[in-house]
Amino acid sequence: WDNANNVVLINNSSIADALSATPFAKVKNAPILLTQNNSLNQLTENEISRLGAKNIYIIGGFNSIDESIENYLKDKGLNTIRISGNDRYDTSINLAKELNKENKLSKLVLVNGEKGLADAVSMGAISAKEKMPILLTNQNDDMKEIEELIDNKDISKSYIVGGESLFNKDIEDKLPSVIKISGEDRTETNSKVIDYFYNNSVLDNLYVAKNGENKEDDLVDALSVGVLAGKTESPVIIVGDGIKDVQKSLIKKKEFRYITQIGGNGNEKA
Repeated sequence: WDNANNVVLINNSSIADALSATPFAKVKNAPILLTQNNSLNQLTENEISRLGAKNIYIIGGFNSIDESIENYLKDKGLNTIRISGNDRYDTSINLAKELNKENKLSKLVLVNGEKGLADAVSMGAISAKEKMPILLTNQNDDMKEIEELIDNKDISKSYIVGGESLFNKDIEDKLPSVIKISGEDRTETNSKVIDYFYNNSVLDNLYVAKNGENKEDDLVDALSVGVLAGKTESPVIIVGDGIKDVQKSLIKKKEFRYITQIGGNGNEKA
């Protein structure tokens, strides 16, 4: 971004909130910037200034980003809007509602909010491109809030990403036009997502980021590039120490003008 009126601000440890915010950030043409809980990261503050941002969308409650940061931004003349909920699931619902105000919902994505964050990363770029909310759920979710969200909306497709054990057993009965995408692990699921949504044989870019197997916080690199990948209609491939056979097979089918490593200390071999 050379400049941006809007910025989405997220706690660098609140990966779940950041994943849900990716399509909203795309609609707002806003980069996702990270900070600590109780003080605004200096690099982030510098970037907000460089971008000439006017509106700062703070994602998560006061436990994620303290009110003192909000007040600090206000004192600098910036407009702050906080989007939050009682928990990560509620926050994802509220982000979907905000997204609906900007772009009427027609498709949605569901992932497990605890064990499926890598699956959400895999869907981040395509969700941004297609303006699909990423809704977090789990095996015990009664789906009531999600049903209320989609009530009277013309939903053409519901993508359930991840294995069946991660969701309410009745989930398919409560959603319209379900399409399930999953693999044996996060890497295979990521490959299947790319294979399903990116049909062109030539793509602008392939973004390579860590898959979070060793440390879940490593997923922050992939989510940080989600909006940009959505803008350039490019996939994000998540890797460990190297590329697995299923990923090699996928890459051989495509031609990428650029391959961009996001982050470091863990994905160089790939």
